[in-house]
Amino acid sequence: MMSQQTLNRAADGGAVTHTRGGRVRANNTGAPPRPATSLFERLIAAQEGQPFHTPNREAAIASIIRNLHLNLNGRAGGVETRPDWGLSDFQDLALGKARVAPRIAQEIKRQIETFEPRLRHVSVYHEPASERFMTASFRVHAELVFANERSPLTLETRIHANGSVRVR
Repeated sequence: MMSQQTLNRAADGGAVTHTRGGRVRANNTGAPPRPATSLFERLIAAQEGQPFHTPNREAAIASIIRNLHLNLNGRAGGVETRPDWGLSDFQDLALGKARVAPRIAQEIKRQIETFEPRLRHVSVYHEPASERFMTASFRVHAELVFANERSPLTLETRIHANGSVRVR
């Protein structure tokens, strides 16, 4: 079982320290540092006694894709403590992609803005030209914040008729 100290270190990415009063000491910009790995990955690493940081940009992107895959494949209301975690069930996807695509794009954007703090300035666009039968494709444009640098990032998200979501 993980100690409270380990959970605290995992929750903040190991990049900040806790004072005696339980306060978190921020970096020199005054803002708390943005961890390069997801909370789930840091908790698993803490339990296995591994480091909490991501060594490079490619590893950070892979971590983001894993986190988005988990989040976007979750269903809204499926997590009792966070009913906003995951997408709504889009059963009407088969009835008309053009009608539901703007709503899906808005939900994908909301999920990323809420649950993926390593991405900023997120925009999500429906890609009707890339459609396959019974799927909906979306392009995600965002700014990746990694190692105090910002760079553009583009991801493709495909939602299949069975509700599964693929991010790459």
